[in-house]
Amino acid sequence: MKRRTRLQAKTRLQRHTPLGNGDSKLKQAKPMAQQSAKKRAGRRNWEQLRTAVLERSNGCCDLCAFAIDPADWECHHRRLRSQGGLDEVANLVALHDLCHDRLHGDRAMARDTGFIVHRPDDPAHTPVLRHGSTWALPGETWTPVDPEELAA
Repeated sequence: MKRRTRLQAKTRLQRHTPLGNGDSKLKQAKPMAQQSAKKRAGRRNWEQLRTAVLERSNGCCDLCAFAIDPADWECHHRRLRSQGGLDEVANLVALHDLCHDRLHGDRAMARDTGFIVHRPDDPAHTPVLRHGSTWALPGETWTPVDPEELAA
């Protein structure tokens, strides 16, 4: 089979989007000041969420129970952002970097212990096996639960 090159093509290339020469009706980009203000507002909200998650965990990793360095930890989304997970306290847990890598490396274990929540499930109503010993529901504080009672 002979390969066609651009020079051998029978039709001319057509531009489907107009060039931005001032005459076109392309959407104008938002000024940098507006973009930066929006980013800064989102960043402040994210920092508040991180602080609330760290306070809820009492400065300990929710997986291994060892103390967390406040300057070096991960805020893990239980329902992954790629699956529609939101930046909400009930969807976030505090983890060491290595514990976070461990969860993403062993998705089956993470799902079994509630650290990763399936898309249709609500993270606020799905318990987590904290510190390897206690099932709890997330919220402003951790509420201990019996997972069998939730299944019933």
